[in-house]
Amino acid sequence: MARETSTVLQNQFDKTKLKYPFKEGLFEIQTQNGKWCQTTRISFRSYDGPRRINNVEYNGPIFVYGTNYQFTRRNDFQVVYSQELKFDKVNKRYY
Repeated sequence: MARETSTVLQNQFDKTKLKYPFKEGLFEIQTQNGKWCQTTRISFRSYDGPRRINNVEYNGPIFVYGTNYQFTRRNDFQVVYSQELKFDKVNKRYY
């Protein structure tokens, strides 16, 4: 039996169709210590640091997480979250 998507989460992502200016592949981000880690395409598009797809450097736009708003690169080695999102301390996630 397949798990169904939460209706709350599904409604949030249905509000805006997110832009993905890249094709499918192996998405990786580089941490501050230089290690490359695999990530999802949603986090990849919002990561403010070195990124690559299938071992090829990617220099495309950075989007605020969960939106189509572009972000100016600062190389903070972090996923860029919107000020509108609230952090849930229990689940350790932004909503």
